[in-house]
Amino acid sequence: MNQIAATLPYKIEELRGTHIMSLGIDIGIDRNGELYLFEVNDGPSTATLISDVAYHKSNYYNYILTNKIST
Repeated sequence: MNQIAATLPYKIEELRGTHIMSLGIDIGIDRNGELYLFEVNDGPSTATLISDVAYHKSNYYNYILTNKIST
């Protein structure tokens, strides 16, 4: 996995002829520990993650405010 992470992004950039800011790499591992590359996305979707982060941050801030006020 470390070798893939260290080499694959540069190969993708070379093939595309451009610098890429982020990659989504889907890798499978079989029972023998062999790795299989399923796909590489140069623009992985993070919209779902952003909404999850916002939700958890707002709950955390609310928790801090509630506990700060009650002490």
